[in-house]
Amino acid sequence: MDTTKLARCSLLVLLGCYPDSDKLRHFTPVGTGGTGGPGGIDAAAGVGGADAGPSPDLGPLLPPGSSADNCTDFGAAWCEKSRQCQTEDNEDLGGPTLCPGRMKIWCETELGAPADSNWNAASFKTCITSWSALTCDEWRDFDEEILRGPSCNVPGKRAEGAGCWSFSQCGSGECLGDAVCGTCRQRVAADGACQRDSQCQRGLVCGQSHCVVPMTLGGACSDARPCRRSLLCRNGACAAKATEGSTCAAHTDCAGGLLCNFDKFVCGRAIASDTRCSGAEPDGSVLYCAAGSTCAQDTSMCVPTAADGQSCSANGPPACLWPAFCAAGTCRLNKPFDCPVQPPDGGS
Repeated sequence: MDTTKLARCSLLVLLGCYPDSDKLRHFTPVGTGGTGGPGGIDAAAGVGGADAGPSPDLGPLLPPGSSADNCTDFGAAWCEKSRQCQTEDNEDLGGPTLCPGRMKIWCETELGAPADSNWNAASFKTCITSWSALTCDEWRDFDEEILRGPSCNVPGKRAEGAGCWSFSQCGSGECLGDAVCGTCRQRVAADGACQRDSQCQRGLVCGQSHCVVPMTLGGACSDARPCRRSLLCRNGACAAKATEGSTCAAHTDCAGGLLCNFDKFVCGRAIASDTRCSGAEPDGSVLYCAAGSTCAQDTSMCVPTAADGQSCSANGPPACLWPAFCAAGTCRLNKPFDCPVQPPDGGS
């Protein structure tokens, strides 16, 4: 679901209304609520890059004895894989202490709780254990989505045209609409219209508003024919992400653990800060806000996120810690809504 719901939020807050459904349904909260320009940067805004090495075995994702079949382990493993691959930095979800719990909330809300979802102990285990086999490049290729890799595609029980609240209820894996209740629809096929990768069928990316097959290393690339998201389009060809000291124009140009310094326009070390945010440090580094805090553009200072149930600003700061969202000035968590299986108008 990509459509904003601002017009109806005042009436539907208690039904789970939120201003950007993508941020809760499919996507990781990269750089939400702050700035990505020279004045400062939020945690994880574009942290990502080339594969950390040829082997996907970067270490265990869960402690010994974990069953890997529930949302607690889902959150822990997702955050650890992201930390190992230096992609969506755990700081954006509150750091290593809070990240697993925030991802667990999303998992329980979007996967475990909705009626007609097929997520169960077996599907969780298949998904979670598959992450260990993914290289960091493969993990980064799904940089917009939480459910990364083919083993985490778990179709729901509802047919196309049926009413839905969460994508996990739909056999198509997509719930589209501009209200609390949407409709199960297929993802967009090649050459179809799109605004972002996750609207396209898995394996495709969105290039100049059309779903296309991404180009691989060495392939010719352009805005209309993007590279795999783990790569960089440089001088018309797909290349590895830029290393420290190499030129860049955006944070996403840089390899893991690096961000683009907008004073020197080179990739520099990404440093978590509890106090100050800056995309233009004299030494070429970039300071981003730690523990999910938000960079205030006017002061370049980090403002802590508001806790669930506390006051917030829709445009931040203070922002809410994902997956909470700011509704009517309060940080709220989304709650599953019992949408009718068929759309209210009875159509398909």
